[in-house]
Amino acid sequence: MKKVTSILILFSALSFATQNIVVAELFTETWWVYCPDARDGLQQLYENVPNFIPLYWEGDGAHPSPNYGGRASFYGVGGIPHVQFGGYIEVVGGGGDMYPNYLSKYNMLENDDSPLSIIQTVNVAGGNIIMQANVTVTDDITTSNNKILFLTSHYNNSEYFCTVGSYNEQSFGLTTEGENEIFENIIPIDPDWDMEEIKVIVFVQSWGNKHILQASSAPISLENLLILNTNLNSISNDDDGDGLLNPGESAVLNLTLENSSLVLSAESITATISTDAPIEILEPVFD
Repeated sequence: MKKVTSILILFSALSFATQNIVVAELFTETWWVYCPDARDGLQQLYENVPNFIPLYWEGDGAHPSPNYGGRASFYGVGGIPHVQFGGYIEVVGGGGDMYPNYLSKYNMLENDDSPLSIIQTVNVAGGNIIMQANVTVTDDITTSNNKILFLTSHYNNSEYFCTVGSYNEQSFGLTTEGENEIFENIIPIDPDWDMEEIKVIVFVQSWGNKHILQASSAPISLENLLILNTNLNSISNDDDGDGLLNPGESAVLNLTLENSSLVLSAESITATISTDAPIEILEPVFD
């Protein structure tokens, strides 16, 4: 006698969890004695944990952040230093070693699943940075009044290594698993920026409960950036032959124009020489 065993196999649709990227926003100013402790604590955290994006909102100093006041008001910042983890967990104040405190807040968020996947593409076109974020909903979103934010994070020095340098927010209407949209933001390049020291940060946040649903960080591709550098090599044919341009003398300035771009060629270049010094340039334009 044969015994037949029936096996029932159940299939169910699975939602694939997406790794949550933790964002910590520090509100800091140069005059307050406890702010350096906070900056040091977040730098230690950045150097020791994965899936972490720190952002410094500078309220003063050499490189103040745009929309510092608006962002501080959004979180109800009173005392500084003020750090906001994930948009809704705050640490106010400083003094001493802040790393253990910040690490505990990071650990509360790092293992959370995110309902979003963000893939960035960042390029340069002309004098603009073109930011694109390909966002896919991997699990239904339940938060309300969501927005997508585009920021640039700037390395100014070892202490201010992630200062917010530009800010843009847009409405975000995706809510259902499987939905997808490409969001774009375009900003002009500030001539004072060091393009190799900038990252583009994108995150989606609820304006309801302030939770940051997902974040992404990406460098800027410099393949399309045209960089022309000039150098004064020497002065020749001056009247007394000492290689210096003295009052009343005429001389020839020997200049080098160098294309430092990674892949782009420069053609049909016209250069114009100008100066604020009391010097008359006889032929200021040359090809």
